[in-house]
Amino acid sequence: MTRLALVIGILFVLLAGAQWWLARNPELSDVIGASIDARQLYAVSDGRLERAFPKLRFDQPVAMVQAPGDPEHWFLLEQTGRVRRFENRRDAVNAPVLLDLSRRLAGPSVYAELGLLGIAFHPEWKKNRQLFLYYTAGVPVQAPEEGRVLGLSSRLSRFTLAESGETIDPRSEVPLLVLDQPTVYHKGGTLVFGEDGYLYVSLGEGGVPENASDRTTLLGSILRLAVGPGGRYGIPNDNPLVERPGRPEIYAWGLRNPWKISFDTETGRLWAADVGDVRFEEVDIIDKGGDYGWPFLEGPECTKRADPCEPDKFIAPVASYTRSGGCAIIGGYVYRGSRIPEWRGLYVHGDHCSGKVGGVMADPPHGARELFKSNLVLSNFSQDLDGELYLLAHERGEIYRLVADPGWFTYLWKLIAG
Repeated sequence: MTRLALVIGILFVLLAGAQWWLARNPELSDVIGASIDARQLYAVSDGRLERAFPKLRFDQPVAMVQAPGDPEHWFLLEQTGRVRRFENRRDAVNAPVLLDLSRRLAGPSVYAELGLLGIAFHPEWKKNRQLFLYYTAGVPVQAPEEGRVLGLSSRLSRFTLAESGETIDPRSEVPLLVLDQPTVYHKGGTLVFGEDGYLYVSLGEGGVPENASDRTTLLGSILRLAVGPGGRYGIPNDNPLVERPGRPEIYAWGLRNPWKISFDTETGRLWAADVGDVRFEEVDIIDKGGDYGWPFLEGPECTKRADPCEPDKFIAPVASYTRSGGCAIIGGYVYRGSRIPEWRGLYVHGDHCSGKVGGVMADPPHGARELFKSNLVLSNFSQDLDGELYLLAHERGEIYRLVADPGWFTYLWKLIAG
């Protein structure tokens, strides 16, 4: 008993001394805490994630892209309204602000789904220095109808990089599309140019399920636009609703909240991850003129709104999972890089709440499976010009690179040695 009391006393003194020492050296406390945190993430993810830019941290990152022909830099969107640029190197320490739209935004401080959400570079970026941004604006106030708001809109605008190359001139904004939003929910927000040169825009149904099946509204659909030099956009002649009932901008419809969409760089297929309601999260391949069923179809099953249930009228998802496995699917990319050979041809996606990362074989679509877990709140994936994938951690403000299976020896060594 005496020896036990002595050991406990010594441990107590050592613990008290360690607490006193860390209190006197808070910078070391932060380093030790970060090291423990990094090891925990490494263990949870089975070594499949590594910090891509360990000296950088952002405020709610939601998108990260490279400009055409510029593999040396990244452009990153913070949901709170800033566009940042930084060098594509592990030891990057600065990420200067190119544009700050925070004063124009209805942002995440109003509601979590609002803010600066999408970015795409003009295919002739090197010549015209034009880029496109999608964000929510206005000051929403309660509408007479329950659950609705007034004064909120989504904007698709073109901006131009200043001649200095150091800023994006906020005065260069040219609004191309302004959409009134009925609620604060489901804004979508991906912008991506296809190989056809047209701009594809993913839009949620704005929190009103019926919008997704109503082709007279743009909400709940994928748009396909021809962007020109002026303040307007054109309609591609082969869009599916040209000279048919409905809005000619629409390329596909019946979507709840597509977050995000991307093209397979080898096949040209357009992939989408559509956030579910109460039952399923789903992965879709977007076909021109396709109806994906919401609000009558969620995942592979009919909803209560479907009377009668006629699933064959709609395009079914290529993969889905129940909401017991997460809360909001985060769309990614078909992996066409070289660092992870076993994932080549796999559509990689994640879940905002569970932190799980999964995949679906793309050629042909089959074999949905979980790839690894993480303890991160995911907001988006990114793909560099070489086809390698990155993951954006929304709350931590950190960027991670997806890496090959390290093997058991490397895994254990990094887990122990850091």
